[in-house]
Amino acid sequence: MNHSPYIVRLRSLTVTMAVGVNDWEKLQKQRVSIEVELYGADPGATTDLGNCIDYSRVHAYVMKHWPDKPHTELLETLGDELASFCLSLPLVAGCRVKLGKPDVFEDGSIPEIELYREK
Repeated sequence: MNHSPYIVRLRSLTVTMAVGVNDWEKLQKQRVSIEVELYGADPGATTDLGNCIDYSRVHAYVMKHWPDKPHTELLETLGDELASFCLSLPLVAGCRVKLGKPDVFEDGSIPEIELYREK
């Protein structure tokens, strides 16, 4: 895919959920940081949301479904799920999803995964 001139970003989204492979991660929920880029055709000068990629649908999906989701071991599993949801949205031709676990290491290191998908 040629990179689109139109990118919609959702940054600094954080949800507390059950995730991880370590024993302690299976006992308590932890924060997952989420960043999403949605790629599509440039809507030009418009005043109609129907011509634009609606990032609020991604926010609502994560906030509704992820906090109470059963324990998921891998960020890759969550990333693939979120990318599939993003690609199901109208006008989205591709997406980039980045997930991190900011509370895993005491020294502040943050493990992250990043996926790119397109229709």
